[in-house]
Formats: sequence, C-alpha cells, structure tokens
Amino acid sequence: MRKSIKINALLNVTKQIMQVIFPIITVPYITRVLLPENYGKINFGNSIINYIMLIAGLGISSYAIREGSLIRNKRKDFNLFCNQVFSINIASTIVAYVILAFLLVFVPYFKEYRLLLIIQSMAVLFTTIGADWINTIEEDYLYLTVRYIILHIISLILMFVLVKEPEDYYLYAVIALVTSVGANALNIIYIRRYVKLRITFDIDWSRHMLPIMILFSNAIAMTIYVSSDITMLGIFKGDTEVGIYSVSTKIYSVIKQILNAIVIVAIPRLTAYIGTNRLEEYGKLGEKVLSALITLMCPLVAGIMVFRNEAVFLAGGSEYLSGATSLLILTMAIVSSLIATFFSGCVLMPLRREKYILKGTVIAALINVFLNCLFIPFMGSDGAAITTLISETYVAICFVYLAKKEDIHLFNIRVLLLSIVGCIAVTGISIVMKTYMGSFWLYIGLSVITSTIVYGAIQFIGKNHVFLEVLHFFPKKDK
Repeated sequence: MRKSIKINALLNVTKQIMQVIFPIITVPYITRVLLPENYGKINFGNSIINYIMLIAGLGISSYAIREGSLIRNKRKDFNLFCNQVFSINIASTIVAYVILAFLLVFVPYFKEYRLLLIIQSMAVLFTTIGADWINTIEEDYLYLTVRYIILHIISLILMFVLVKEPEDYYLYAVIALVTSVGANALNIIYIRRYVKLRITFDIDWSRHMLPIMILFSNAIAMTIYVSSDITMLGIFKGDTEVGIYSVSTKIYSVIKQILNAIVIVAIPRLTAYIGTNRLEEYGKLGEKVLSALITLMCPLVAGIMVFRNEAVFLAGGSEYLSGATSLLILTMAIVSSLIATFFSGCVLMPLRREKYILKGTVIAALINVFLNCLFIPFMGSDGAAITTLISETYVAICFVYLAKKEDIHLFNIRVLLLSIVGCIAVTGISIVMKTYMGSFWLYIGLSVITSTIVYGAIQFIGKNHVFLEVLHFFPKKDK
C-alpha cells in the first residue's frame, strides 16, 4: 500500500529534529572535553573519509532511488535491479579501500591520523552493505526514524560514560560509529523483507554505468565544494582552527538536515509522478514541498543569525566564540543550499538532467577550491565560510534557471512574501528581546515563543496554504 507523503514527512522531520536534539546534547559536551585541537582532528579525519565514502558510493544511492522508485511494484525486476546495483557498489567500495590504504602507507601527512582514519573508515563498508537506499525507495520512514533514535540514545550513553579526557578522541571516534555501523548492520537483516540482496556478476553494465558515472562526477564536485573548506583549513591553519570552524559548520549542517527532511521524503514520489507522466500531480506536490521548505526555513535562518554568538557558546563554549562570524556567513548560505537541493533532487534529477547538475556543481567546486586557496590563508575560518556562501549561491541560481528552462515553475509568490515578512518580524523581535532582556535564558526563551506566535499569526492571516494545512493535519490516505 502506498504510504502517505504527510506521514512520511512528519516521520522524517521527527528524525531530523532528533538530529538536532542529539547534537545539542553531545556537541557542547564533546567540544569541551576534547578541546579545539582534538575536536579538529575528528572533523579533519571525517573530511578525508567523506572523500573515500564518495568513491565507494559512486553516486549509486541517488541512481538507485530514482530508478528503483519507477519499478518498485514490479518485484522481480526490482530484485534484479537491486542486486546489480548492490554488486557495483561492492566493487566501488573495494576500490575506495585500496585508495585509502595507499594514502595511509605512502602519504606522510596522514601518518599522524592513520589510526583515526582506519577507525572512521568502518562507516564506508557498512554504508555499502547496509543498502539504506532500499528503505528510501520503499518510503519506510517509520523504521528509519525509530532505528535512528534508539541507536543515538545508545551512542549518547556510551559517550557520557566513556569519554572523559581530551585523549579519548579515539574512543569518541569509535562511539560515533555506533549510529552508522549499527544502523547498517541492522539493515542487512531488515531489508530482506523487500529484497534478497546478493552479489551477482550478471550485470547490465550498459544500462547502469553511464548514469551512475554522471551522478558520481556530480557527487565528486558536490563533495569538493562542501568538504574542501575543512580539508584546506586543516592544511593551512591546523587542527585548532578546524575545531573552532567545525562548531559553526555543525550548527549549519543541523539546520540543513532538519529542512532537507521535507525534500528527501518527496523525491521518490515526485520521481514516480514524472516517470508516469502525471505532471499535474507532480506540480501540486512540488509546489507544496517548496512552499513548506520556504515557510520553515525563513524563521530558523533569522533566529540563528541574531543569536549566532549564543548558538556557538551553547554548542562549544567560550573557546569557540571566534567562530560566530563564520556561523553568520554560513547561515546566509543555508537559503541557497536548500533551494539548490530542492531543484536538483526534486526537479532536475526526476527529469534525468544529471548532466546539467554535473556542470553546475563542477563549476561551483572549482570556484570553491580557487577561493579557498585565496581566502583561507589570510581569513581562516571566515574565509572558508565566505567561499561556501559564494558556491552555494551560484549553484542555487544555476539550478533555478535550469528548472525554469524546463518550464517548471514551483515558487508560490504568496508563500514567499509571507515568509519574508515573517522573517523580518522574527528578526525584529529577537533583536529587541536580546537588547532589553538581561537574562540569557529569558531572552532566548521569550524570543522563541514570541517569534513563533507572531510568525504563525502572519502565515495564518495571510493564508499560507501550507501552514493552514498543517493546522488541519489529520493522517489520511493520499488521494
């Protein structure tokens, strides 16, 4: 039975909210225990493993979700498709580990990080064998949400019990694997309800490899312009600067994760609508998803911009406050990043315009690396944040333009204007509260409560259809 988009969105948003709550608990503790240098090592190691995971992933997840969504009701074809894609993924993972081994053995710079990188690389193997993209195709967000919450609670307990000193950063790296490795280990058993995965050598290479390689090239470019700032900051400025910047990027990433939940749940359904030429349904759902994204994004961005110092202090402590300017810049980049994510995942990918996505992200990656080389040596983490803002803005403009060329118009002007007005109101309220309220917790609490009420009132009076639908939300079957 087809699952409700509304319920899936609610479940995925719940999962993403948990991805906010857990860092709110863990990041302030771990940044204070590990201190900027060792926290920087953890994040520098993660930036390197992201490249290895990129090679292992090979763009397969995006390809599998898009193509699998079209044939998921044809169980024999779907089973064959999953086995072929899984086998390609196993081969790419072997290649990725060979490359990692070469780096660890022959590149002197990584000698200090060798054990850390070996530990963190376990996520690469389990991401492949877990094949979580099958759950996304099947829209099984209840399982994904429950699994995430349980494993993070276990990880949280282990962290508080075992990580006590700055030298415990290796132990923290192991505990951080509980969520990804544990989730994918469970997945090996769970996904058997949908498909019996096995390695096969009978692969239709001509069918799979061209779109996979295009998506892989796109993923390379995307990873470069998302992760190169951390990598280059570590090379130019050292682990301490990476640690300070990582607190800002953690807050930035958490906000994006919450809002991306709205986009992620809609991709399989939008892909299916395009694939079956149900363009009217596609247009209605696409407009609703984008409107929901804009409605939620504006007040969050406004609040973080006003309370950037407070956010950094809560997340990391006084040692990380120099990263508040970076957070301000990164918060502005959230808008561009989410718009780009929506138009790439919900418009261009379902329309099979991977080449357009690739062109845009390659140019953005080149811009990012070039500007990082100019800005980071002189401006440090602020320079890294500026390059992220420029790159994200370019990609957003590029993808919106490409969607317009496809005659896809999903922006709702009423929703956009109401959100901007609400954003201005939230900013004004937050500034006033911050100026005239002496107590830290008092002005934070009153700002959140008052801003939420005023923003909601503006959406209600202006008849924001997404907001009104949420008010009248009751689970029901899709029409």
